[in-house]
Amino acid sequence: MTTDAGAAPSSFTGTGSVARAAQSVRRVAVALLSVRPDLPELGDIAATIHGLADDLGTRACPVDERVHGMSTTERIVPYSPVVGTANAVAPPLLLRPAAATGDGPDLEGTVTFSPAYQATPGTVHDGAAAMVLDVALADANVRAGVPGMTVELVLRFHRPLPVDRELTVRAWHDSVDGRKARSHGEIRWGPHLCVSARGLFVVARGAAAP
Repeated sequence: MTTDAGAAPSSFTGTGSVARAAQSVRRVAVALLSVRPDLPELGDIAATIHGLADDLGTRACPVDERVHGMSTTERIVPYSPVVGTANAVAPPLLLRPAAATGDGPDLEGTVTFSPAYQATPGTVHDGAAAMVLDVALADANVRAGVPGMTVELVLRFHRPLPVDRELTVRAWHDSVDGRKARSHGEIRWGPHLCVSARGLFVVARGAAAP
């Protein structure tokens, strides 16, 4: 993960409209998955979508500006491919600090995977679970003051994750050993444990660690 404390370019200020557009793109993606391929109007619909993409393409900022802007602190979260509400690829995962309750998690949240993340019928692709838990475990370490990069992520799949159901994500920061931080987490559907994970993260050289 790369951050930049500098100010973002002016073209990257404000993401409200982008987030609304991203949600619309998610809806389009899901609708395309369920539309009948012999729908007579599908050609016209495709032309309309292509036209919108072409129009947005002409308004896009230069690549260098976009890369720099998306690496700044205020841009990483909203444009994340996992938690970013302004990124149409993101489910998105909604994380928040958990209430302090002894052995309770450091972070908890929810995620609902649309049919765009489906593998076998009705179930979420395992890779989608991996990306969500990677972020959740890393963020638990960040909350503990140890922002590290993923070195190892081990997952165990207990039962399939269902599509189009609200799932609960929890993450715990476990320990710090020099530059190494460890954490674990889980995804549940109601009371059912679906996926558990443990991870090892390393703080970048030169970065402060406890």
